Amino acid sequence: EPFLNYDRVIKSAEIFHNPRGFNLGRHRITISTAGILPKIKQFIDEEQKFKLAISLNASNNITRDKVMPINKKWNIQQVIKEGKRFSLLKRRLVMFEYVLMKGINDSPENAIVVEPESRWRHTASLQKTLREIGEGKERAGAQKNG
Repeated sequence: EPFLNYDRVIKSAEIFHNPRGFNLGRHRITISTAGILPKIKQFIDEEQKFKLAISLNASNNITRDKVMPINKKWNIQQVIKEGKRFSLLKRRLVMFEYVLMKGINDSPENAIVVEPESRWRHTASLQKTLREIGEGKERAGAQKNG
């Protein structure tokens, strides 16, 4: 988890960005977190210029509690709220990461994001992907049974 080593991760990103380092543009560097809320807030408050990615891996707290125990400390609503704050303040999108796990978070029901804070335009592609997976499962089941 990068944000558990926040100062060194930021320092490393600065080296990657530095012309005497790798000279990568700040917008080409993304720092990902599982949802360490105080560090997400620090990242935003310090006005870091790097991109931010937050691993959700679930569309609700019940599933996220199972696959990401950190959710018990900082739940999906809190994490999405800070992601939205980042996007609004920086005028850049936060990347929400979602790893599909068969039988855990890949059903069409998982495409329905039930948390009110997350009902904004960026959930549409996740919903579309999960619907397509669900439709593919249904077709495969029909072929198998047919």
